[in-house]
This record gives sequence, C-alpha cells and structure tokens, in this order.
Amino acid sequence: KWPKDILGNDAIQSWFQSMLNESDKRSSTEPIVESEAEEVGMSDRQKLDSAFEPKRICLDGHKVRSKDETIIDNWLFSNGLVHAYDWEIRGKHGKMFCDFYIPAGARKRSHAVYIEYWGVRNNKAYEARKRKKLQLYKKLDILDQLIQLEPKHLKDLSSYLGAMLLDVAEIELK
Repeated sequence: KWPKDILGNDAIQSWFQSMLNESDKRSSTEPIVESEAEEVGMSDRQKLDSAFEPKRICLDGHKVRSKDETIIDNWLFSNGLVHAYDWEIRGKHGKMFCDFYIPAGARKRSHAVYIEYWGVRNNKAYEARKRKKLQLYKKLDILDQLIQLEPKHLKDLSSYLGAMLLDVAEIELK
C-alpha cells in the first residue's frame, strides 16, 4: 500500500537493513526489566492486547487500538512518513512499546522520533504506566526524541505534529 517512491527510498531501505542486522546481533541474554505482569506469566503487551486488541484498520494497513490512533496513523501515512505502530524499544534499562516510531532518514537528514499518544484521563493505572514509560525514555536517553500527543492536539494535528516533527526530528512536511 506504500507508494513506490517511499518503498524505493535508499534511506528507508538502509534503515530496514539496519533493523534486520540489529535483530540478528541482539543477544537473548540482553538484560530486560520485567514488569509485574510478566512475573505472573503475562507480559504488558499480552495484557494490553487482550484488553484492547488492535482492530481498527488504517489507510496503510496498520491495525491500531483506537479511533484517535487511527487519526494519527492516517495522518502520518497521508504525509508520506514511513512509520511503525506499537514499536518495541529495547535497551539495557528495559523495554517498552511506543505508540508510533518514525525512523531516521524518513526525510533527508531527519532523526528518529518516537510518538506517544496519551489518550486516557483520570485512570491511575494508565497514569502510572505513563510515568514508567517517561522514566524509561529518560533512562534510555531518548526523551529528547519523544513527541507527546494528547486529545487536544487532534483538533489541529497538522499544525501541532507538523511543528513538533520539524523541531524534534528535523522532518519537514511536503
């Protein structure tokens, strides 16, 4: 479903190859911080998938969990930005899944960027998970590569996300 000019982009192909090489190098003994859910046999990912299975299909074929994530994914796709949904971030301090990930090289001279959509309000468990994720972004030294979205930003996603992508990742929209 991706246009040929995106699929044929040298930077994107290079990124895909580096991801394949990285997964080959990753040791199965790499230290990972386990969540409380994993201690009882179910990962955070499995808990989330069982409670909120990705069912909404976006223009690019991604399956997401909410209407708001559909809006974000379709916006990224419509602006020709190669991206991943539910991307695993792994490092010596732990692992987590970001909502969206745009690789370095998505546009000429651009940097990698992570996007979190904080769409739930007044939920203690969700707020605790948000704090935990933000701490991990900081420990992994990628907090400066994070764009945080809230429901209020969806009203004018082009203005807000467009400006943030330029500021955080030097991604200029066409």
